[in-house]
Parts: sequence; structure tokens; C-alpha cells
Amino acid sequence: NLSNATQVSAGYSHTCARLSDSTIKCWGTASNYRLGNNHEAHKNYPVSVIGISTATQVSAGGSHTCALLSDSTIKCWGFGSSGQLGDGSTATQNAWPGQATPVSVSSISNATQVSAGYSHTCARLSDSTVKCWGLGSSGQLGNGATSNQNTPVTVGGISNASLISSGGYHTCSVLDDGKAKCWGNGGSGRLGNDSTNNSSSPVRAKRSWSWTDKSFSQISAGAEHTCALNKNS
Repeated sequence: NLSNATQVSAGYSHTCARLSDSTIKCWGTASNYRLGNNHEAHKNYPVSVIGISTATQVSAGGSHTCALLSDSTIKCWGFGSSGQLGDGSTATQNAWPGQATPVSVSSISNATQVSAGYSHTCARLSDSTVKCWGLGSSGQLGNGATSNQNTPVTVGGISNASLISSGGYHTCSVLDDGKAKCWGNGGSGRLGNDSTNNSSSPVRAKRSWSWTDKSFSQISAGAEHTCALNKNS
């Protein structure tokens, strides 16, 4: 029964909802323990995530899921081979088939939003900076490198983020001035900067003939594309 759901997030092949009592329920593919209920049996109905009772937001990724808690910390569960659970544990990374119950993300105590991508995760912090962790092969962690990270690293040059969205292998942020910046895999033009090159540092999303004609209020990064809502539309 999801009559008391307040938020929903769809991942690659599973879905999770935050309920009004601050718990989380998930359903769908259970491989890699992405449903957080200590089982790998697929579910066509919602099951409760173990040990989450103070959630303010949930984000379902490729094979993992993360929750923002009321104390501004983050917990994640599921597949962690690339470090996308963020707890810094080599054991978690090497655990097969995954982390069956939520683990705490290392050194995050002031998060205001979490967004799980395919194999990486990012968080907006209360100081309007962004940190990411997990798979970094396309530069999707935004720290100027392409190595994986099992603990959060700071995205370069972002100090005024208002919201974030993690996609398949890229990440985007709307800034408090309405500008949008993206980083990671640039294939198919998903970074919005009139290029198809990867970038391990944030680049400005823009129209090719104008830097100033759009101001955004929302952004959503998909598998291989990105969409943004114009602030004045």
C-alpha cells in the first residue's frame, strides 16, 4: 500500500518511494540487493528497506539506491563495485552480489539532496557545493580525474549549486544564478556544451549561438541525454 507516498524515484530496473512516515519501500529487480530488504528475490510489490526510518529523499540508480536522512547524512545499498555506495570500504566494493542493507556514506553530514546515477552518486551540500563518488571513468565525478572513488570527492568549480541530477555516465547541476553545468560522458551531446567530448570538470550547458538566452530552474540527466526546464517558460 503506497497511499502515503511523498516521493518516488525510478532506477534502471527498480523503483523506490519515500513514505510519509519517513520509511522507504522498493520494488522491481532485486539483483545486487538494490531493494534494500536483504533479499535478491524480485518483487512486483513494494517491500520495506531495512533500517531506514528518517528518510527525507530517495534516489534509485543503476544497481544501487541511496537515501538522504533527516540528519543530513546519506545511506546507500545495493551494488558497490565502483564505490557508488560511498562508505569507503574495500569489503563493500568487493562484496558480491552487493550490500544487502544500507551503509553510511563517508564524511557526508550536511547533504540537502542525493542523486544516484548508473554507477555513481552525487550529493548537494548545504554550502551549495557538490560531492560525488563511484565510477569515474567518464569524468562523471567532476573532480578533474577519471578514477573510481569509494568516498566522496568535491566537484571542481561548483560553489552555488541549487540542485543536481546524476545520469548514466554524466552529472548536471543547476546553479543559483540559473546557469546549468554538466560533467562526465559527452557522447550524443548530453553535456549541452555544443560538444560530444567527455569532461571531467563542469562545463556550461548553452545554446551554441548564445551564452545568455536561457535560465534554468530544473534539470534531469538521463542515460544518454539531459533535459532542463526554462525558468521563465
